[in-house]
Order: sequence, then C-alpha cells, then structure tokens
Amino acid sequence: MAMGMTESDVAKAAQHPRHEIGYGLSEVTRLLRAAFDQRMRGVGLTGASWRIITSLAREDGQSQANLADRLEISRVALGEAIDRLEKTGHVARRADPADRRVWRVILTPLARELLPQMFEVADDLQKACYRDLSEEDVTHLAHTLGRLRERLLEMKIETPDEEMGR
Repeated sequence: MAMGMTESDVAKAAQHPRHEIGYGLSEVTRLLRAAFDQRMRGVGLTGASWRIITSLAREDGQSQANLADRLEISRVALGEAIDRLEKTGHVARRADPADRRVWRVILTPLARELLPQMFEVADDLQKACYRDLSEEDVTHLAHTLGRLRERLLEMKIETPDEEMGR
C-alpha cells in the first residue's frame, strides 16, 4: 500500500474512471473475441486462425515476426497456427526477396472467399453488441479509441520481444 494511503483510499483510487478504462477495454476485448471465436467455429475457423486471416486481410504479406507481435502470441505458437492454415489451404508462406531469413504470409484465394462471410458475422455481432448505442456514440467511441491508439504509438512502447532483442 502506498505511503499514507488507507485501504479505502486505495479502493477509491482503483475505481477512478481513468483506471477503469484500461480494465474495461481489456474485458470488452476479451468478451468480443470470445463471442467472435464462438461464431467463427461455425465457419470452420479457430480463434487463432480467424485472427491471422483478419490481420492479413488488413495487410497481406506480413512477416511471421510482425504477425506474432500484432497478435500478441509467441512466434512458435504463430508458426504452428500458420502451419495448420497452410495445410488447410488458407495461407501460403513466401520467402522475402529482400531478406532470405524472413517468411511472408499471404492469404490464398480460399481465405479471401471466406472474408465476406467473416465480415457478415462480425457485422451481426457488432449490431448485437452496439444495439443500445447511437451512431453518434459509436463514432465518438471509435474516434476516442483512435486518439488513444495514436498517443500510445507516439510513446513508442516496446513489446517484450523488442526489449529482449536489445
């Protein structure tokens, strides 16, 4: 406990809205991911596989290392997930022409065919999730999250892998 703070002071400080935001974002992200995982099983994708496909749909041809960092999973776990997606025909690995040590991951036509169905599932989930929010609320939330993201990017926060590579 901090010097001069009672248990009551600590409890009040922990409930301040600025402290609740990080926890709330984490919980909302976890719950949204779980809901989407559940729905994607109907499409034949696991949580890891739909996240990889979605990340590649935003930026195809990412390196495995970059994908692992973006998805916050170990490089070994990502490699195993990509192995499975390669066997099912959803992704392919290509050597990076500029660096032989780097493998680029690309979506195949099979994965691209799934994207409209995945987006439809995402739209249905978002409609259910945001049903009590006005369009103005959703726009404001998206804008606020974008500003927070930009601020964090400006802070140049290193991931654990980057810290270890120093």
